[in-house]
Amino acid sequence: MDADKTVLDGWGLLPPDGFLSSIRCPLMYSKTKWAVRRLSVKEVLSVFDLSEGLVSVFQEVTQCPFINSAPGHLLGAVLGTIAHPAKHGNSQLLSTTSAPDLEAQSSREVPSWSVLPATEWRGISESTMKSDDAQAHTLLWDSHVYTVVLPDNKQAATFMARFGVSCLDMLRGCLLWLWRCRIFLSLVSYLSDLRDLVVPRDRGVGVDALRKAAQATWWEWPGGSTPFFWRWPPYARTVIRDGHPPWFSAEPPRYLKPQRRERDESVHLLVKSKLLGVGSKGYIADGKVRSLTSYFAIPKGLEDIRMVYDASASGLNACL
Repeated sequence: MDADKTVLDGWGLLPPDGFLSSIRCPLMYSKTKWAVRRLSVKEVLSVFDLSEGLVSVFQEVTQCPFINSAPGHLLGAVLGTIAHPAKHGNSQLLSTTSAPDLEAQSSREVPSWSVLPATEWRGISESTMKSDDAQAHTLLWDSHVYTVVLPDNKQAATFMARFGVSCLDMLRGCLLWLWRCRIFLSLVSYLSDLRDLVVPRDRGVGVDALRKAAQATWWEWPGGSTPFFWRWPPYARTVIRDGHPPWFSAEPPRYLKPQRRERDESVHLLVKSKLLGVGSKGYIADGKVRSLTSYFAIPKGLEDIRMVYDASASGLNACL
């Protein structure tokens, strides 16, 4: 048999008869950055939503008796629907419906929402790891709502034609506006209750939290995030606001050795974008430098990197 027909791509969906096939997956330690191997028992248990404690029971994948069964979460959802039909909105399907009614329900028009392949909605082309800059594929969320909650999407299509925007996008926008108002009012109430006890640090961090909340979208925090410390219990507000202070067992180091530039220009540009992104979100600020922290980049998939901040080279880890 042709080897290509028995090897599955690790970033795609696993077919029902593919558990005994080989998987092609990324491996950063190989020369080609790829490897072909069989699924392990632990991975198969994860697919079926079973406990990893069963690894010792099944030594090989071929010994697993549930290969042709449905995953545990899927079975649980089905059983929950049968036990509580009204709660799941399926009382009509489970009632004593006549044959013509069942036929009519089965012929109900299914919303024509296209679902992109995993290689596209993950935000990358050839890896199971999602890129940091990948946009949230909102179509997957919307299609779930229209298929499960609103099976008849004629009203949604009418709304889109009339207002030029999805009803779900408008609903998300309204809820996001309401969320920002509640955050603002809760901070004003907190500062008003304290009155003379308010410290400048409360105002500064509070304004920073509001600013980042105003930049937030429904899906991400493009401007960074700051904890809403005033919503925490009184005993934890200072730690949440300022962070936990470090404890030193010796004098902190004075490490001022400059970071070496990346030799690969493409990696250098990625590192630069990561550092500028951290700075733009306010996680790194201008000021007097007493000690530097080294960093290096490791591959994240095929098109991105993950930054590793190394506090051992400067000696910081040794005295913390």
